[in-house]
Amino acid sequence: MKIPGISFFAPVSRSVATRPTAPVQLPADRLELSGTSAGPSSEGLEKPKFAVRSLPLQRLTTIGMAALCFFGALVADVSGQAVSSKTPQPPAVQELLPKTPEIGVDGWIVAGAGLKDVAAPATLPDKPPTPEPFKLSTPKAGKHDYVKHGVNFSQLVSDKEFTDTTALDVIGVQAFLEDQNSFLAQYKENKISAAEIIFEASQKAGINPYILLTTLEKESSLITRQKQPKEGLMAASMGYGYTDGGTYTAGAKSFTGQVNKGASLLARLFKESQSQKFPMKYKADYGKHKVQIDNAATLALFQYTPHTVDTGLKVVGGGNYRFREVLEDFTRPLKD
Repeated sequence: MKIPGISFFAPVSRSVATRPTAPVQLPADRLELSGTSAGPSSEGLEKPKFAVRSLPLQRLTTIGMAALCFFGALVADVSGQAVSSKTPQPPAVQELLPKTPEIGVDGWIVAGAGLKDVAAPATLPDKPPTPEPFKLSTPKAGKHDYVKHGVNFSQLVSDKEFTDTTALDVIGVQAFLEDQNSFLAQYKENKISAAEIIFEASQKAGINPYILLTTLEKESSLITRQKQPKEGLMAASMGYGYTDGGTYTAGAKSFTGQVNKGASLLARLFKESQSQKFPMKYKADYGKHKVQIDNAATLALFQYTPHTVDTGLKVVGGGNYRFREVLEDFTRPLKD
């Protein structure tokens, strides 16, 4: 470092033989500082003399004051840091985005596209509970209920169960078809899967998907078939528009049409049945039996299929007996 008026390490050489010189008179405001080595060198020359030749006292004063100011500033800075380290400071939180609804995980919360640290993590909302599997009830038979062959024909299904559209979602319908090893699990019509066709029809009509699956099985055994049947059976799969003798009377000549039309008819019959006063008497099996009906859902099913059993069979089966039998089987919890 160079300071005007100061020369460090300035060598001054003298010969061995010197003549005494008169002392130099310095001005009153100048100071000479000097220092010599211990003695002459082996070559006969004195070692360099280091000296501050002539430095005005005013400059020394200025340099001293500058050094004193620098030292004072340094002490103040260190002291300030020490004080600030003892003063409680707010947590370093950098707001990257405006305040928005936030969800936190492990001490961090997300605000749009940014992150900020927080002292206490927010609590994640609970996951929606897994819906309970659909459970079919077994209504207790009343005094005048029509109970035959182990089936209570007066209460085939409750109104609430008949209209429970949440019993299965579209994934559940697909899984159900796969569990039944049904060809419908791979069947598509107009690039729409059978599961989607069934589910959408149930939602539009406000009918439990299990009711449509059961009707498809009751009318054409379509759910448990492993191989796709002929087109004629696909076009009569819900039995919609067909008489007991197999005469076709309505327009629904496809699987999609049968499912949609059948679901729509069940919904309409249920709505009309709600205006009735229950219990009521219904003539079933071509008028052979008077069946007490206890609710709108059961009446709708009897109007869709007006039989307790299939009178053309030598064994008990068909009709609404078959409906209840299949519904119980389809809704029975799967064994692990």
